[in-house]
Amino acid sequence: NSGIITGTSTSGSGYGIYNERGTVGTLTNSGIITGTTSTGGSGYGIYNNVGTIGTLTNSGIITGTSTGGSGYGIYNNVGTIGTLTNSGIITGTSTSGSGYGIYSYSGTIEILLNNGTITGTGGNGIYNGRGTIGTLANNGIITGTSTSGSGYGIYNNKDYYDGTIEILLNNGIIAGTTTSSSGYGIRNEGGTIGTLTNNGTITGTSENRDGHGIYNMNDPIGTLINNGRITGTSNNGNGYGIYNIDASITELKNSGIITGTSDGGDGHGIYHEEMNINIEKLTNNGRITGTSNNSNGYGIATHMSNAVIKILVNNGTITGTSENSDGYGIYTNNDATLANTGVIYGKTN
Repeated sequence: NSGIITGTSTSGSGYGIYNERGTVGTLTNSGIITGTTSTGGSGYGIYNNVGTIGTLTNSGIITGTSTGGSGYGIYNNVGTIGTLTNSGIITGTSTSGSGYGIYSYSGTIEILLNNGTITGTGGNGIYNGRGTIGTLANNGIITGTSTSGSGYGIYNNKDYYDGTIEILLNNGIIAGTTTSSSGYGIRNEGGTIGTLTNNGTITGTSENRDGHGIYNMNDPIGTLINNGRITGTSNNGNGYGIYNIDASITELKNSGIITGTSDGGDGHGIYHEEMNINIEKLTNNGRITGTSNNSNGYGIATHMSNAVIKILVNNGTITGTSENSDGYGIYTNNDATLANTGVIYGKTN
């Protein structure tokens, strides 16, 4: 398609392209594909329902828009997409519901390569629930924004069964932003990420609640490598660079910057909590910082008696700073092995 394909409804859902249990070998778009509804239904740019698309390439615009329901740029429902490459714009927009750039539910995307922009206005840049993404490589921008709920750049969710991303590579920007709830650059909740490598920027920002660069809960991340910047920022809640609760990370390597910043709440560079679940090894060759103006700042914090970072090797800088409360470089109440050839300090003014 190099023209315009539109599906519009004033009483139900709108679909630009709907693939129902069929097979599409190659779908190439350099034009505009849009699904729009002005009622309580949903808008879908492309809806792949129990179907197969071999190669989907977008250098144009794919949008799903709804004023009363949800908006999906691409919705993959129990379907298979071999290779999805975007160098254009994929957006899902809703003014009163949720917006998803790409939504994959119980489906498979073997390779997802983004060189353009994927945006969910009203929630999620990319949502993977129950499904599998083999390789997700981002060289562009993936954003989820909301003014009424949480904002997720990428949300990998088990939704009763594991959502899996085998390899997640970021060379661009992944951001989750909200003014009302919590913001997540990447949220992995009950899902599995094999290897997560960041050479770009991952950020979660919130005005009134917590901001998380990376949020990992209930299931593992195998290897997490950061050569770029991971930040969690909040004005009135807590800021977490990496928040790990009830989940394991086999190895975490940082050669970049990991920061958690808050004006009114705590700031944590890395926060690890839960009994008997470990970060097996953390190696820092970069900078890990937690900063707060009015509460505590923690570079690294473990907040349960059996929440363990088994081996911590620091060749860089770990700092916790606060303007008006306490600052901790490392805060822990359990046994661990620490090898330090760098700088660790806590500072308060």
